[in-house]
Amino acid sequence: MNIDRPICILDTETTGTDTESDRIIQVAAVRIEPDETRRRSICCVVDPGEKIPPEASAVHGIFDCDVVGQPRWPAAWARLAPILGGAVVCAYNARFDLGIIAAENKRHRISWTPPTEVIDPMVIFRQRVPHTLAGAVRHYLDQEHENAHDAMGDVEATIGVLDMQSLTYGLGDVAEMIAASTIPPDPRYCDSNRSFYWRHGAPVFGFGKHKGLPLARVDAGYLKWMLGQDYPEDTKDLVKRALRGETIRRPATEPGAA
Repeated sequence: MNIDRPICILDTETTGTDTESDRIIQVAAVRIEPDETRRRSICCVVDPGEKIPPEASAVHGIFDCDVVGQPRWPAAWARLAPILGGAVVCAYNARFDLGIIAAENKRHRISWTPPTEVIDPMVIFRQRVPHTLAGAVRHYLDQEHENAHDAMGDVEATIGVLDMQSLTYGLGDVAEMIAASTIPPDPRYCDSNRSFYWRHGAPVFGFGKHKGLPLARVDAGYLKWMLGQDYPEDTKDLVKRALRGETIRRPATEPGAA
């Protein structure tokens, strides 16, 4: 990678997939300077102040007993903030990690403005080969992701994937990585991931076995499965609204709205 600015690669493990209500229970970050030296890093287990759901523990292997005596979020943030400061943030599915960090800071009344320039290898990957971080490791590094769902293991895997993406796609510097991580808005679609598109003012599936079906007509089991996958928060928000039985209509203020 041609790094002309500091990059902070981070990952979180959490009590669930809702950025507003769930809590961080592990955070890891590595800061890479322009000369590609690793000057600072953090890997910290966090006491979320509530019980960890068994289904979350089954994913990342962190249980209630593991967080006893560990720092609460403000103490973890005090260690993380200097590593983030002045760096371009890189995270696999950055919307989730930055969203849940923002929610934790808001909850604890910590002033923080999320970065606007972000590198997201997941977005770059999905534009070429839609899949998960484990799939990205397999595709770009020709190996299995042995430490999946360990925060530092995911950070190390993300570094490797981003490095190979920069070589494969000729992403010469940080600005090109940021540009490749950004999906231009398209008024035809309902969400940033382009999973749903507007038809007659309502969201319709644009992929998979339900392609072409209105979101409101897809069974709840499949929608609940989507909430456990690596979809952006605005995609999941549409799914949650459908599960609540809301009528979702295209906002009249959007370009081309009917």
